[in-house]
Order: sequence, then C-alpha cells, then structure tokens
Amino acid sequence: MKMETGSVFNPSNPEYKRVEDLPEKQQKKFVDVPEGGFVRREAFDPILEARIEEIIKKDPHALERKITQLHEEALEFGFDREKLLKELKRDGWALQYASEDLRDDKGVVLEAVKQIGWALQYASEDLSADREFVLEVVKQNWRAFQYASKNLLSDLNFLLEIAKVNPKALVFAPRNIRKRLGIE
Repeated sequence: MKMETGSVFNPSNPEYKRVEDLPEKQQKKFVDVPEGGFVRREAFDPILEARIEEIIKKDPHALERKITQLHEEALEFGFDREKLLKELKRDGWALQYASEDLRDDKGVVLEAVKQIGWALQYASEDLSADREFVLEVVKQNWRAFQYASKNLLSDLNFLLEIAKVNPKALVFAPRNIRKRLGIE
C-alpha cells in the first residue's frame, strides 16, 4: 500500500491490519501483536517484558527452550532466499543468519546493506573484495565501506572512485592513505 504524496500517515487507518500492510517506510517502527493488530515497537517492549516474566514464573526453563528453538529456526531461515529477503527489508542484521551461499548473493547482501551498512561485515569475502559491488554498496550506505576488504581499503585508485560516490566513506581508509590524499 502506498501513500499519496503529501498525505499524512495514520496507523489507525482500518486498512492497516498488520505491519506488512503499512507503507514500507513505516514498517520498521511497528511490530505485529500475536492477538492481532500491531503497535509501535517502543510500546511493545513493556508488553513483551510482562509476558516473559509470566512465562518464567510458570516454567523457569521455557525461555531457554524457546531461545534454542528460535536459534534453530533462524539457521533454517538463512537458507531460504525469499524469506531472508523479506526479513532483510525490515532488519539488515538478519544477514548474519544467512547461509554461506546467500552471503555471497549480491542481491541479498545489497538488501541488507540498504537497511544497515554494518551488515556488509556478514558478506562473503569475495563480495567484500568485489570492486563493483562495493561501489554499489557505498552508494546505498557509505558506512558499509569499513567492511570492504583490506585490499580495497588500501587501494588508492579505488579510494578515488569511492570519493566520487561518497567522500564520507574515506574515513575508513587507512590513516597513512588519508594523509596522502590530504584528508587527515
């Protein structure tokens, strides 16, 4: 669902039943509630804390079992490209659960980096050393450059290309090279 240009977002609009119904830019701010509907993330924390306390009172080991189950599901999740891409649109950190094959998938890694530049640290070594890919990543999020391969971070010619894309990224170049470029 897209909002018209100039319209004001109203989360109580009856058309919005779940977070996925919200405009994409708003989805990160909300979380689905198991009983139905959704709430702002910050409003859900106290609800979640109360539920966790109640569960622990009833069964002190329930939380440990649930964490183990979630960890196993996350590992399985990391092998399903479509499910992972959907999650990456909401949370770039999910890349850390991706299989090695998916960490080497340009589309998957780029989606993660769009959400959070630091996700590049979970990309394959090949992708973090791929000049064209790293240039594209820096276009999406300049902070990701810190996780490019050491060779790229130290390649003067590549740094000049990066400077054309986003000069802020040069802050992650080695100090001696920044001095040579006159930016230290």
